[in-house]
Amino acid sequence: MKKLKVSVIVPTYRRESDMIKRALDSIIDSGLSKNEFEIIVVDDNAEHLDYRKNNNELVKDMNNADATLNLKLVENKVNQGGSISRNNGVQNAIGEYVTFLDDDDIYLKSKLYEQYNFINGNYDMIFSNLLISNGEKIIDKRTYEVDLYDNKSILKYHLMHHITGTPTFMIKRDLFNEIGGFPNVKMGQEFHLMYNIIVNKLKIGYLNKDLVIAFAHDGPRISAGKNKIDGENKLFRFKKQHIDLFTKNEWNYIKMRHYAVLAYYSLKSKDYGPFLLNSLKSFSASPINFIIELKKRGK
Repeated sequence: MKKLKVSVIVPTYRRESDMIKRALDSIIDSGLSKNEFEIIVVDDNAEHLDYRKNNNELVKDMNNADATLNLKLVENKVNQGGSISRNNGVQNAIGEYVTFLDDDDIYLKSKLYEQYNFINGNYDMIFSNLLISNGEKIIDKRTYEVDLYDNKSILKYHLMHHITGTPTFMIKRDLFNEIGGFPNVKMGQEFHLMYNIIVNKLKIGYLNKDLVIAFAHDGPRISAGKNKIDGENKLFRFKKQHIDLFTKNEWNYIKMRHYAVLAYYSLKSKDYGPFLLNSLKSFSASPINFIIELKKRGK
């Protein structure tokens, strides 16, 4: 079987067909010829057979409409969550490189073309910018200022700022498998994947372009868990293992962001006591950075 350039893994869970099709159409229209990439939809709806039926019909209809399309469906026998679903997709992939897209997000038109030409023969893994939309306009943009020539600097930057955005990642498929793929954790799967990429000293590249739009909403998400605060606390304890890397001000910045996240989730849950307490802890950890972040992200 001919090895394709890229495999795109799309996990899906309780998502309406029109939104999934929007994601798939954006992949098809992202710059590579159809004989150069494949799309693997990973259905995690083992307990929601109506969604599973709809996904089967969608994939069948799209393949019938275009015989040149490399589109296939993988069905999880039990509900497994985002990490394992993406790993299952990679296990069924044949592309030299793999990349990802959530079922409610989209690629911009040149995403696959630009990333493939940037990574091919130059890097083991690359990432790009991520635009975030509320459905009407762009409300945030993730960009990065990191020294990719020094492994310690990359690690520090990642622990402080999170080089994340799963849809912006592209990585050699064999190396993805060698480092174990996405870890099966409740929170921060993409954080831990990037951490493992860094500590395994893969050659990383940053393509400073806007190639993906993620949509912020309150609908179902494949990686959604009931206890996000517990997950954030576990992530914070993980970072503490590297506390010797940081100056006092740098560690205070990490604490400020951690408690700000806890405050945010408490507010979303209308748990106002923990919201006020974590807001105070966040401000106390680093008042200046707290105010800067509040002005930047308050809306």
